[in-house]
Amino acid sequence: AVFIKNPASHKSKKSIIKKRFKTYLNFINLKNALLLSHQIKNMTKLILDTDPGVDDAMAIEFALNSKELDLIGLTTVFGNVNVDLATTNALRLIDLGNRPDIRVAKGAVKPLQDTFSGGVPFVHGDDGQGNTWHPESQLKAINQSATDFIIEQVKHFPNEITLAAVGPLTNLALALEKAPEIQDLV
Repeated sequence: AVFIKNPASHKSKKSIIKKRFKTYLNFINLKNALLLSHQIKNMTKLILDTDPGVDDAMAIEFALNSKELDLIGLTTVFGNVNVDLATTNALRLIDLGNRPDIRVAKGAVKPLQDTFSGGVPFVHGDDGQGNTWHPESQLKAINQSATDFIIEQVKHFPNEITLAAVGPLTNLALALEKAPEIQDLV
């Protein structure tokens, strides 16, 4: 996180961060334009289980723009930030990526056997996105838990789903606890 004493310099640092993020998005768009000539018939169906801080934002943007991945949905979990902020950030990122078709399911609020420490704002900023303070998305999370969404999708697409967990593994543990049969379907 950036600790700023001078509010005027905060606006300039915020502007720099926004410009860097836009440059990154432009890079992803260029990469996708180059990939258009290589049509991929069998895209990998992906559920990204995430706690969107700055690092996960990059993974989400890559998945949103990949011609190799069919992003089925994002499931959120506590970690870099609390699960409510993780869900807000996931919705914001799919909105910024112009992909309102991607579903977001809110997941676990704490570890199975401990308490949540509150995240790492000194790394990811108070907003979990490097203190960029982008407006919240008008998109909403689906009315289904991350655990149930994972189970439903794995059963709907047996042996086709890739689960990529880039945060704590609590949602996956809860899904396996609730429906152990899915372990053979992923």
